[in-house]
Amino acid sequence: MGKEEILEELGRVKNLPTLPNVIIRLNKALEDQNINAENVASIMNDDPAMMTKILKTINSALYALPQEIISISQATALLGFMAVKNIALTTSIATVFDINERSNFKQDEFWKHSICVGIAMNVIYKRVKGSIGRMLTEDMLHLAGLVHGIGVITFEQFFHIKFILSIRVAQNKGISLVEAQKEVMGTDYAEVGGWLAEKWKLPPPIVDVITYHANPEKAQDNQDLVNLCHIAKYICVTEKLGDYGESTPYCDRMIWTELGLNVSDISEIVDEIKEATTHSETMLAIAKG
Repeated sequence: MGKEEILEELGRVKNLPTLPNVIIRLNKALEDQNINAENVASIMNDDPAMMTKILKTINSALYALPQEIISISQATALLGFMAVKNIALTTSIATVFDINERSNFKQDEFWKHSICVGIAMNVIYKRVKGSIGRMLTEDMLHLAGLVHGIGVITFEQFFHIKFILSIRVAQNKGISLVEAQKEVMGTDYAEVGGWLAEKWKLPPPIVDVITYHANPEKAQDNQDLVNLCHIAKYICVTEKLGDYGESTPYCDRMIWTELGLNVSDISEIVDEIKEATTHSETMLAIAKG
């Protein structure tokens, strides 16, 4: 079984995860240049549960805003349309996959890892933003971290036996999960995650992070964002911040240099990340409702 067969089989899955309708409507509305904060609020008001999650997220220690946000329109006015959209995506994606009670795969650990990667990306970005040519927002970095591994949970849900086999192959051979999945299935979670992200119509920079974070040298665009995710994921796996089956993460050492980091910075960065990821449990609780 190779990449094409995997994608064809996924394409036939009737219960393949889809984004909530409110997210689809929000994406469509944001294409209108005349949209305003009240328009965004009216869309979110149709999904009270989603609205509550967004406000809890914005008011959590994760964002550390100086004032309490009490409405979506206020959040939009303060943070901007794209920030609210990214936070909405972040708080909804963790709930679109069904929990398989019979599986020994620990979804909580998977989502904890994903959230920690987003937090780590923010920590690293604050250190290196002077050497990056564009501004990356906090919500974009959190979103990129949360979704970078959606191909992992897609494999776990729909190709469970082969997924578990790939984890064992990676552990036994001391190779990365991507390498093991290529060997077992002819494709890997990054490629499948990128396919799903395009199907969901996620922003192109996020699609690039999902598709190329494991092999950043293949990215054609959004290299800085991809590189940040690559380093953040490596640190989170090495420090066991959450878990999704990866035991031998690959790290391109040249990226440290490209981002303006020194090997001597690693210990201090890890300490900052560990301190910041104390917020991951809060984010996980919000995402799960």
